[in-house]
Amino acid sequence: MTANESRTPYKNIIGCISSLLADLSNQIKDLVVFLQKETENGKKDLPSLPDKSLRTAIISMQFNFLEALANALAVIALEANRKTAGAPGIKEPLSQIEIEFLAEKRSFLDSKTATLMTATMPLVPAIDRLGTIPVLLAKTFGISFQINKIHAGWQKIVKLKNMRDKLTHSFIAGAFSPGKEQRTDGRNYLNLFIAIQNRHLFEGSEAIRWYIQRVIMLLKQASVSEHQQLLNILSAADYSHWLIQLALYKSCGISDKDFNRTYQNTFESKLRRYDRLDTLNLLEFVVLDDQDYPVTRGMGRTLNISEKGVLMETFMPFALGQSLIVAVGLNEQIINLKGSVVRIHDSVEDVYKTGMEFMDINPADEARLHKYLQDVPSMDFN
Repeated sequence: MTANESRTPYKNIIGCISSLLADLSNQIKDLVVFLQKETENGKKDLPSLPDKSLRTAIISMQFNFLEALANALAVIALEANRKTAGAPGIKEPLSQIEIEFLAEKRSFLDSKTATLMTATMPLVPAIDRLGTIPVLLAKTFGISFQINKIHAGWQKIVKLKNMRDKLTHSFIAGAFSPGKEQRTDGRNYLNLFIAIQNRHLFEGSEAIRWYIQRVIMLLKQASVSEHQQLLNILSAADYSHWLIQLALYKSCGISDKDFNRTYQNTFESKLRRYDRLDTLNLLEFVVLDDQDYPVTRGMGRTLNISEKGVLMETFMPFALGQSLIVAVGLNEQIINLKGSVVRIHDSVEDVYKTGMEFMDINPADEARLHKYLQDVPSMDFN
């Protein structure tokens, strides 16, 4: 059986979810990096237009990530309920009303043709979907689960959604309502009166991480082995947004108190056995996995293991949830580390130039990977 034949429809869905969440996380990361540079170059009494545009984009993308995650969970629940090939089994089926809620479609019988038809439902408020979808996913597991809507984490989600709406949905109604003075300088009328503070961006990341960790809690409570890939994806997403919080903390004047209250990184327990962590040394890489999925971008954190070099462990979600390990700056040799065969590179730059060399990667994929890596820049949160 070839790699392509071994893929199931459900694995393909998980692969798409992995790529989508990774792409959205990387887009937010890029916006934060650009904001850092704009902040360093600006230092003006009034925020520049690029500064305000970047802040608006970050807020919008943060809520987009939450919506994408919730919709991904809805797809998983629907595919499991349909008994799609490769999907985990369910303990309790969803009702027709619940299925229609998740799919945002309703079914009805055409009396003229006696044909079952479907139509798009009126849009359900995004906040309602964020709160309800995990509950319905839990139902398929046969467990009871609720989102605590009085928790500070949920309130940050509501606050993020309201901020996003003010920046986008309310523009036409606010800018062109009777009695409003129209601007002629090309600037967004409404945005002039919405101050996006650094803490709003930071709280947006907190909201994302709180929601991710609620879903992780749900999956662990379900104890369904088939969801290990999804757990890996969510843990990696949590790690990515923790790094974004770290970047905002360093560059946007977030207080030590606010940063120290952030939810513990889900990888910390795994990393504690190492002597010292350098959480600011970050690399970006791409990789092909053993199922021949398309090239996937990812991020990794370097772990200091000696004065001679560093160990980089990668956590971004690959289609099958692998965690690769690359050692940089030791000796040029093949080693086996935590069950992952990797090649040691002489320097960080060497990783970019040659790519990650796998024992069993075929020449065509290796050439494609090396070509892709030629223009991959490093990420610098310092």
